[in-house]
Amino acid sequence: SEMEIQREREPTTHQELKKAKETLAECSSSHLQPQPRAAPELGLYNLMNITRGSVCIEKNNELCYLATIDWSRILDSVEDNYIMLNKDDNKECGDVCPGTAKGKTNCPATVINGQFVEWCWTHSHCQKVCLTICKSHGYMAGGLCCHGEYLGSCSEPDDPTKYVACHNFYLDSHCVETCLPPYYHFWDWRCVNFSFCQDFYCRCRGSGRPGCHWCVIRSSRCIPECPSGYTMGSGNLMCTPCLGPCPKVCRILDGERTIDS
Repeated sequence: SEMEIQREREPTTHQELKKAKETLAECSSSHLQPQPRAAPELGLYNLMNITRGSVCIEKNNELCYLATIDWSRILDSVEDNYIMLNKDDNKECGDVCPGTAKGKTNCPATVINGQFVEWCWTHSHCQKVCLTICKSHGYMAGGLCCHGEYLGSCSEPDDPTKYVACHNFYLDSHCVETCLPPYYHFWDWRCVNFSFCQDFYCRCRGSGRPGCHWCVIRSSRCIPECPSGYTMGSGNLMCTPCLGPCPKVCRILDGERTIDS
């Protein structure tokens, strides 16, 4: 499943993401494949929101601090999460959140089954959570909720350019709900114009390129190729319904050839 990761003020570093990649199991359909390298912690200190997908963590015999993460504050639903066969948090980890050793409570906490549970990523990093009233839109210092098209955080609550990331689509430094003409949806997060989509098409048709990606348009979307039953119109990038059987296009060394069969 695709995951969109949202940070608060400090962006999650490449080192943090690399560490997480070495730790997280790769979920491909129903197949689970553990990463070969182990890590003692996830380390995604600034992760606050996953807008799509679920979490899959499997067979990490060195990984701790899994029981101290409140995934329900990050995802809308945790029902599809798969967190299994990792290091035993209760018997082998001894997870301690910041301040606990000194008798202080620094991190967000919840009472579960009569026990006081703190939420943290490591012994030095509490889990950052969005204010419930703001949902995933994020908030500023002082508790002001960000605009509804934002994710994570912002520097001004009502300015559509002062954001960390967009909830729906990005267009010319603004967060927008959808892509209106003359723009097209690109990869479910960005609005692009016809020239941008056409440039992708022209760029990937040169010699030595194996194929074309994100280069045709159908139903206001810039997509990799026309779906079944459609063909690309001559002279443009628009997908149009085939009149009868669709022509079969085969890519060969010196270009393309259309086969009628």
